[in-house]
Amino acid sequence: MEWTGRLDQIEGVRRRAVVHRIREQASAGRVADRLLKGFSADQMASAICVFSYFSHLANIAADRKQARHREHHESAGPLPLMGIEITLSRTATGRLRPKAPLRSGHFSAWSGR
Repeated sequence: MEWTGRLDQIEGVRRRAVVHRIREQASAGRVADRLLKGFSADQMASAICVFSYFSHLANIAADRKQARHREHHESAGPLPLMGIEITLSRTATGRLRPKAPLRSGHFSAWSGR
């Protein structure tokens, strides 16, 4: 069988496997299994190579996306203090004080100045 036909078969298996995994459709998984069981040893070796290449390329694409994302945020400069960092810095500088004294077992609302 020529490569185009094999790639079409492998793509059919991949699509059904994705549908089975993401949408949890058992019928798609059964069809993918049936297609794989019908592969000859040569076709199975080809499928393994194609899936390996695809996985490798997907990992490269994910790494590049993460690098672009990191570069974008690094070029934007430092992030302002947010969340727990700003709360801790305000507490340390005395700019954050309780509205009422804390009693044992009692949580008080906090306010920033």
